[in-house]
Amino acid sequence: TELEVIRAFLHQVNEKDRPDTIAFWNMRFDAVTLLNRLRKLGADADAEFTPKDFGQWQLADYSVDTFNSADPTECSDVFTCTSYTIYIDQMLLYAGLRKSAKKASYNLDFTLREELSEHKLEYTGSLRDLPYSNYSDFLLYGAFDVAPMATLEEKNEDIALVYQLSMITRTRFQKASSASSSSSASSRSSLSSS
Repeated sequence: TELEVIRAFLHQVNEKDRPDTIAFWNMRFDAVTLLNRLRKLGADADAEFTPKDFGQWQLADYSVDTFNSADPTECSDVFTCTSYTIYIDQMLLYAGLRKSAKKASYNLDFTLREELSEHKLEYTGSLRDLPYSNYSDFLLYGAFDVAPMATLEEKNEDIALVYQLSMITRTRFQKASSASSSSSASSRSSLSSS
């Protein structure tokens, strides 16, 4: 069932792999969709997102920056959850770190073309129906999003930079992320060279 699939994913993240980070491009869509689907399916989203080790301290909340939501360079949406893993909006991080050089678009396809000369898998049908009409193409489409995002991180090291900034300043990752988003490109290059 859909609930079993979501639970299997969260179990893999929380109990098996426990990655330091999971990155999304435009996480607002993904996080809100997961939270809403869990609730619609009758599950407690806070409990589902929280590893068993954290017991009663269960939390999964997505806060939308309604004031700056249209501008990725200023937007400070945040997904807060009790977890071993930090959930990152790679798009907001990318945009915030390049605030001084505004881009025409921050969608993934535009960014991949500009940064890596790559592109998303082209699909002419309805993406909403794809998981139900052709599941193997749906998985392939998702993989073609994830692999270039990893390549983009290898090239730019944005997440690595924020981890470094977090450790240097002894600041929680989310706070360092928003602080780095307001920094200029010149301070970015000086931090990454240290």
